Amino acid sequence: IDIIENSRILNLLKHQSRFLNKVLHESEIKILSEYALEKKKIQFIASRWALKESLVKATKNKYIVFNKVYLNKSNDDYSIFIEKHEYVSKIQKSDNISLEGIEFSEDSIRNNEIELKYKEINDLVDEISLGKRKFLCSVSHEEHYSTAIVINTLLL
Repeated sequence: IDIIENSRILNLLKHQSRFLNKVLHESEIKILSEYALEKKKIQFIASRWALKESLVKATKNKYIVFNKVYLNKSNDDYSIFIEKHEYVSKIQKSDNISLEGIEFSEDSIRNNEIELKYKEINDLVDEISLGKRKFLCSVSHEEHYSTAIVINTLLL
């Protein structure tokens, strides 16, 4: 579950020009463009932020890329879709750590951790496409706050 004050999103939009592209999937940006009222746009963005933060908590994976996740409404069924995550290593020169004669840079250890977390995300994507997993969700908003809940369900 997550809750966010809508004014935080408004402040982020004022100060970060690339915020929308980092947070919203391209299909969500298209939906957002259909809203005329600024208030509705802020509520939409805030509710998607809360949804994606809830997904991070439900999966225990902080490496989920928000613009690869979107909420799809089909009839009255809301489903979370996640696109495959591709990891491109960005190893840079840094201080090395020596472990029993084997040298690892701090960056290579961190990159390995991220690569493993992306694999976990892609495994979830595969489980969803095979009908083995579903993320049940609900989003809501009012004038000052937006909230979302995600329940990670394994289907048998």
